[in-house]
Amino acid sequence: MKNTNDKHAHVCPVCGKVITGRAKTCSQVCRNKLSKLNKAKTVDISTFKCTGFYRFIRDNVKRAGTLAIIHDVDLLELNSFYNTWRKMNYSCSEPLEISHYIPASKHGSLHPHNLGIWPKHLNQQFSDKTLSGLGVKVSDRTWNSSRYDLSDRKFDDVFTALFKTQIKKLIRSGDLALPVRYNKWLMLKKKGYKSAYSSCDRMKLEGFNEILTKHGIAALKPFTGSFHTLTIEQVLEHEIQRQISLGHEPLEIHQLLDYESEFVSTVYGELPDALRSYEGDTEELLSALVTHDIKKAYNIYWMILENKYDPEAVYWIQHRDEYLSIDYNQFDLPL
Repeated sequence: MKNTNDKHAHVCPVCGKVITGRAKTCSQVCRNKLSKLNKAKTVDISTFKCTGFYRFIRDNVKRAGTLAIIHDVDLLELNSFYNTWRKMNYSCSEPLEISHYIPASKHGSLHPHNLGIWPKHLNQQFSDKTLSGLGVKVSDRTWNSSRYDLSDRKFDDVFTALFKTQIKKLIRSGDLALPVRYNKWLMLKKKGYKSAYSSCDRMKLEGFNEILTKHGIAALKPFTGSFHTLTIEQVLEHEIQRQISLGHEPLEIHQLLDYESEFVSTVYGELPDALRSYEGDTEELLSALVTHDIKKAYNIYWMILENKYDPEAVYWIQHRDEYLSIDYNQFDLPL
């Protein structure tokens, strides 16, 4: 006799767990993953070329003049790093940029281990300098290989030919951030709209919204809210920890001080709470550590300590730029 208790028993398509009932998945987590995977099945390479991740690769390659910068780069890993930048940039009150430890002008790779997430103003100030002890460099032989040359070929064609397998894996992963208009375009397709997604992507918002309204679909609204939960100091601390995780030798700025135990061991990448809560500005100190300007970091560090324990010494706060232009050669600082 058939067991009625097992009438609706089936396997979760995401994790493989046996479940009963009419639900397709065993949990909300698996339901979200399945939704992403189902969306990924409808994505093709032409749609992938409309994503921000693809444009990030394209713009970097065109600046470098060669596809060699993504030689031996795992697109899944690079996309994961790109998504981290997107989330942090969205959450920060100031714009953030993806920086290069070794710039493309010096054969720096687009490998995630050659990239950091910095405040825009700091990245532009650092320009095309190189950070010692960090980064991934492309060999001269690979850099000059005709396989990656773009002189007489279109980027789209060469990129697709060389990385087609990786692109398909990335699309199937369901971790690709699709353009905002993509879901609306799928709705349009169901209602008989014939144009490819790329045509919708190139339209101005007003024109795209007109088409949506014509087909009875809610128009896209510009985002007016704010999710600014990250401070620049937190972004810089995150970057310091990332550099340490990539094997960079910590630049110690600790000294045996006679003030309080909270300052006895201040190590690069582990900023004490006393400095975080200091009423002055620690951004300059963290920026100096991120860019490996250890002399500048020492000077700022000592200035902050002096101000913390001598309330009357506020001159530094008011004339910080003057102090930061000190000739460091006059100091006997350990490096």
